[in-house]
Parts: sequence; structure tokens; C-alpha cells
Amino acid sequence: MPGMSGLEAIIAIRSEFPDARIIVLTSYPDHAHIARALKAGASGYLEKNLAHKELLDTIRSAHAGNRSPTPPPSRETR
Repeated sequence: MPGMSGLEAIIAIRSEFPDARIIVLTSYPDHAHIARALKAGASGYLEKNLAHKELLDTIRSAHAGNRSPTPPPSRETR
């Protein structure tokens, strides 16, 4: 994203709109990125190549106020 990173965007959005529910769509399934996005306030984190049903289920879950669980640490961060 030009201008700021995804994490910076999550933090900026959540600071202005604390009730916003953010789902991150990414090409990078790295556990460290996932954990940082969830810690910054994202409600969920999905890979772009996911199934249509998974996307809808995640949107519905986020709308209901649920969050994705934090993934285990990646081998890179241990």
C-alpha cells in the first residue's frame, strides 16, 4: 500500500474507529505477520487464494464480533 503499511493502516483505522472490524487479505501466510495484524486490531487474517465460503464465514464471524485466534509462532520468530 502506498503511504503506509497494512499494520499502520490497521492501527490508524482502529484508533479513529475502535469498533471497526478489519479482515486482512494477503498473499503472505507468515505466522509472524498474522500475529502482528491481530495484535494491531485485525479481526481476521486470510490468504487471497481461499475458498469463497471461507471468506464469507470469516466476514460473518468478524461482523458478529469474533476474532481469529492468534496462530502459533512461526519458526522464523522462535
